[in-house]
Amino acid sequence: MTATRMCIGPGCERVSHRLNNLCAAHNLQSSRGKELTPIRRKRKNGVRMKRDDQGRKQCFRCEVWKSDKEFALDRRSPDNMSSWCRRCSHLSQYNMLPQNYDSMLADQGGACATCGKAPDTRPLQVDHDHSCCPQAGRSCGHCIRGLLCFQCNSTLGQVSDSVDTLKSLISYLERSHS
Repeated sequence: MTATRMCIGPGCERVSHRLNNLCAAHNLQSSRGKELTPIRRKRKNGVRMKRDDQGRKQCFRCEVWKSDKEFALDRRSPDNMSSWCRRCSHLSQYNMLPQNYDSMLADQGGACATCGKAPDTRPLQVDHDHSCCPQAGRSCGHCIRGLLCFQCNSTLGQVSDSVDTLKSLISYLERSHS
């Protein structure tokens, strides 16, 4: 296992992932021919990002204090973690705010919109109309149909949202059970 290389820029605590032992911010300074200076940490609403008394980090988007495991790796960040929690990052792909997800989940009774099962280990997945937004994993936010369990969502994906294919599958099952 290779050791993590830290940036050699002044006062920098970021991870170096460049051949010149500089983080992305210091590499940018260097490429512009500027003298390397300390990089200021990102701020939100004028407040420097910090940890609470329990060592948790605050998500920039939902502003909830969360443990490190709830943030994805981001080597460009001073603490090597994304500024948004995993949940907010995922929901942003669907132009959905966490409160919209929570409201939709409550409207569905806390369960999958198709089979009615409550989520077990995985949260329910956002289902959207792929004919509106064909780019994989992205949505305009207006074509979200509901929240589905992994099994129901992947089934829809396997049949490409085809009602005819689903009807054929139902007929097949009915014939085979007779």
